[in-house]
Amino acid sequence: MKTTLMALTGILLFFGCTEPVEEAKKENPELKKGIVATGASQWDQMLLRNEGWIGADGVYAVPLNGVETPGKAAETETLLWFSDNIWGKISGDTLADGWEMSNNCVAYLKGGEADSSQLQFHRRYNDKGQTLSMFEPTTPNAKPGDYYWLGDGYFNHALDSTIYIFAYRIQNIPDGGIYPFDDVGLSLIAIPRGSRPPFTDQRQLDVPFFYKNSGGKGKLVFGVAILANTVGARAPKPDGFIYIYGVRGPQKELVVARVPEKEFETFGAWRFWDGAGWSSDVHRCAAISNRVSNEMSVSFMEDGRVIAAY
Repeated sequence: MKTTLMALTGILLFFGCTEPVEEAKKENPELKKGIVATGASQWDQMLLRNEGWIGADGVYAVPLNGVETPGKAAETETLLWFSDNIWGKISGDTLADGWEMSNNCVAYLKGGEADSSQLQFHRRYNDKGQTLSMFEPTTPNAKPGDYYWLGDGYFNHALDSTIYIFAYRIQNIPDGGIYPFDDVGLSLIAIPRGSRPPFTDQRQLDVPFFYKNSGGKGKLVFGVAILANTVGARAPKPDGFIYIYGVRGPQKELVVARVPEKEFETFGAWRFWDGAGWSSDVHRCAAISNRVSNEMSVSFMEDGRVIAAY
């Protein structure tokens, strides 16, 4: 898998281009050497809403049949999850009074088209009818007042079709300045096969791979992206492993762990790429790229290469 891993650094990404691909290449011949991303306005329009759910920050998604092959979304329903959501109503260009916020929520999209009529959002309520987050920390390490920012997730074919979602445990910090909050731990949410909101049968686990200072290189946290290199996910050359990507330190170094799919919850079975092989020592992680984002994806392309997008 070294070739697959290191392919990330050999792919040139261009984002934010609004011109057609061929026009962009004419204006900049360098684009011929890399990959061009153009705007997908139909997906923007699908999420443009004036009432109910009207916006969020982080977003991830997983197909409910666990097939990650590009172009296969029409075969199934897709589960999406969002962080820092606003619920309310927009009048003109103004957010009306009475709006609410939830730290996370989910939505389901039927089919593979950007069709707002096929997208349904879900949230929880308390006994007063006020909006609640869909997932709230319940692990042994959770403290009162903690809440979740959600990371990536995937469909596990080997463990009874469980959907796993990484969740960063956040605490607010009084007088914390511009960003008055901090992530203090990492959890894993396990959603059983067939479970639907509000996911009363979910399980939550504390994940031990969260470090404020890993080997003197800064904060290390996993779960920013997942690559399922399995037969069930229809990967081009499956090896049976789940690859879990993390971010380390102020340079936003990209690191990676892997574990056999059937041992995903066995944290002692996780191994970490150290530049030469797979080590049991998480602090020996080697950077395979840098200046990445805490919200990103790692996916197979149609030709079998791997692309990191952020």
